[in-house]
Amino acid sequence: MHSLRSFTELGTVTDMLCVILAGGCVSYRRVMKKSTKPTKKSTRKKPARRAKRTAPHVLTPGERQVLLKPPGGYDDVISKFLTVWSEKRELRVPKLTRARLASMLKKALSARERENAETIRLEERRRRFADWRLVAEHTAWNALLAANSAVKAHARVDPALAEAFAFLTLALRYAPRDGGGGEEPPA
Repeated sequence: MHSLRSFTELGTVTDMLCVILAGGCVSYRRVMKKSTKPTKKSTRKKPARRAKRTAPHVLTPGERQVLLKPPGGYDDVISKFLTVWSEKRELRVPKLTRARLASMLKKALSARERENAETIRLEERRRRFADWRLVAEHTAWNALLAANSAVKAHARVDPALAEAFAFLTLALRYAPRDGGGGEEPPA
């Protein structure tokens, strides 16, 4: 075991605890060597953060009206133009290079792909809500038809009940079957 004098020579509390926990069998020099060793700093470079792509602000109707609307297949025309331009390098366009035009085309195609993917995703979600609505409407309408059958059965016994639910008979008689406009009930 180390003497009290050797503990005071160890210096830090951490060094003392290391010797105590080791049962005194660790030499002073070994503990001091480990504790005085400078820690290495990491020199590894942090990865660069990618800039988040954000969608442009929502356009106003006026801004939307001013934008050019290229015809379908414009990407083929631009691709062919780039091919011919790479062969005929004498063409100079102010503030435009082949690389810049190719980059613009790449961004436009990428935006179209993202729009199409989002449209498909939203259409699937809309279809789920539409199906949910159709099932709920079916259930409600089926219940109303069953109630109408019960009203007709009770109306044979109680004519006052038939008068109270006369609106239902009119509504069902002139209800459109396809969800569109039908005949109007007489006023």
